Amino acid sequence: MSPPPSPRPGLARTAANLAVTLVIGGAGGFAASVFNLPLAFMLGSMFAVLAAALAGLPVVIPMWLRLPMLAVLGVLLGSTFKPDLFSVVPNWWPAFVALPFYVLIGSAVSYLWLRRKQRTDRTTAFFASPPGGMTEMIIIGTGWGGDSRFISLVHATRILVVVTVVPFAVRLLLGVGGDASAPRIAGNVAWPAPPDVALLVASGLAGYGLARLMNWPAKALLGPLAGSAVVHLAGFTADAPPQTLVAIAQVVIGAGIGCRFAGAPIAELRRPVFEGIAIAILILAVSAAFTALVAPHMALPTLAVFLAFAPGGLAEMMLIALAIDTDTAFVATLHAARIIVVMVAMPLAARRILGRPAAGGGD
Repeated sequence: MSPPPSPRPGLARTAANLAVTLVIGGAGGFAASVFNLPLAFMLGSMFAVLAAALAGLPVVIPMWLRLPMLAVLGVLLGSTFKPDLFSVVPNWWPAFVALPFYVLIGSAVSYLWLRRKQRTDRTTAFFASPPGGMTEMIIIGTGWGGDSRFISLVHATRILVVVTVVPFAVRLLLGVGGDASAPRIAGNVAWPAPPDVALLVASGLAGYGLARLMNWPAKALLGPLAGSAVVHLAGFTADAPPQTLVAIAQVVIGAGIGCRFAGAPIAELRRPVFEGIAIAILILAVSAAFTALVAPHMALPTLAVFLAFAPGGLAEMMLIALAIDTDTAFVATLHAARIIVVMVAMPLAARRILGRPAAGGGD
């Protein structure tokens, strides 16, 4: 009698691939920290896993791991919301007034670039163009009949370029984060006391539950951020997640970006990667222009305003703000608002520009 088949061989293979991915990402993050690179654990992990993906290794970061790491970052970001924030929030209005115009112009510039000489179909170009909302744009764009792989790779490349260029540019041009202690890892040096750990965990879970109930975008990040912000604004705790946990979260987030390029032949990557690089440069230029317009009217450092408009991923740009330690609450709030603007505006605009989505999609 033959032995029974081993249970769920696919699960064992996925677990092995995940272990390899984490080892590669962790090694890359550690190496980057040894060389004192900015945002070392995220960027080192990102490039190490990217190299592995391009080499054909089966790297993977499953959603069940990414979501709790995003929650850790959300709780960490919420810890930057202090009680004295209420006195300065009204001064942020110029950035919020400019934000919809930034999304409109950034998307239009990207769309026109992708559509030049009809190289990209209208639907794919439309959903590959916004400066944010990658996951949502892939899902909605696919429902409208767009090329999901192209949309995914363009957005992933935009994020990769922005989160690479911005930390290095800040260090080289402004000298921020150039001392021996950089790259800075936000969070507590030691684990908080048990009551504070319980409070942070409860705030993250409650925030995530609220975000799911209200169907927020980026639920795993914005929900815990909101829950943590409430308990910190109320003064219930001043603690944050420990640096060790934050470093692990950075490794997972960075590896997740690298994994976006797995499984695609090099020849298939060339065009969307080129377009993503071009779009990143174009929208960074738009971000710089809006920073020049808005910053003089705000009592905030110009760097903080630029980071708030920079077109990286939500979690990644917030990590950069934390690493540089500049007005993180403002940067986090404006990026969250950017995602909401994209999520609301793009489907509405798509119905007017592209017509009805494919049957069963786009809603």
